[in-house]
Amino acid sequence: MPDELLIMALCWELNGKISVEEAYRQRSLHFYCPDKRCLIGVVPAKRTNYFFRGEPDAHKRGCRWEKQRNDGAAAAGLPRPEAAALPPPPTPTYLGAIPRIRRQPKPTPEQVRQLADRADQVPIRYSGTLAQVVDAWCAMSTEERSVYPLRVPAGDRTYASAFQFLRDASPDIARLGSETHIVFGKAEIRAGANYYFVDTVKRFGGPNGRLKISIRVPNDASSAEGLGQLVGVTATAFWHGPVPTLDRTQTSFFTVAPDQTVYSGLIVKAGEYQP
Repeated sequence: MPDELLIMALCWELNGKISVEEAYRQRSLHFYCPDKRCLIGVVPAKRTNYFFRGEPDAHKRGCRWEKQRNDGAAAAGLPRPEAAALPPPPTPTYLGAIPRIRRQPKPTPEQVRQLADRADQVPIRYSGTLAQVVDAWCAMSTEERSVYPLRVPAGDRTYASAFQFLRDASPDIARLGSETHIVFGKAEIRAGANYYFVDTVKRFGGPNGRLKISIRVPNDASSAEGLGQLVGVTATAFWHGPVPTLDRTQTSFFTVAPDQTVYSGLIVKAGEYQP
């Protein structure tokens, strides 16, 4: 076995690289080993994990994913190679699922070689949940955020432009942009009888002065996990979803965090994050 599973391949229809999870959802497309010494056709498969396997189940000599030859190892008393390791997932380039793509005619070997050259210049196409995207943003430097692509409902952006800092937001709540971007900023967490309240430090214009956003999280919701440890702690809230509306007491703009959603909702991190 190779040292690690092949979880990324060239995709003719996408004109670049694709993750194996996404390829498995679009199995009718044309996929190729990304090693330029090989470039054989591969297909997405799943056993314990997702992986690409070669057609006809053998990569070319010298390929990074060539199977180790261990014939007679057991008879010679040598240990068998360990199972291939699972590499860490790529950085998401899509918030949400990648749209389905129509299959194209099979490329020629020369076209596959040209595809491999082009693919060196672009990241892997990989769809991520809101939590994965926020984690990736938090781990990036300012420079990395400014160049790494991310598609959000607003369209093709970078990690820098897909996230909107609340401190720089318009005081007009209608222009918040949380449905098309990910908005974030310093927040304070309060515990109530039935809800946690995630309140923004940023204020917006209301009928009775400048009002905070208050996102309510039911105590029994999965999204409430860990919020109790952040009460009274400096935190940053990331919100992607409907623009909050004025509550009936006219003391805040509120919304209720949805439960069991993966591509939208609320993420709260300890500490204060800056753009």
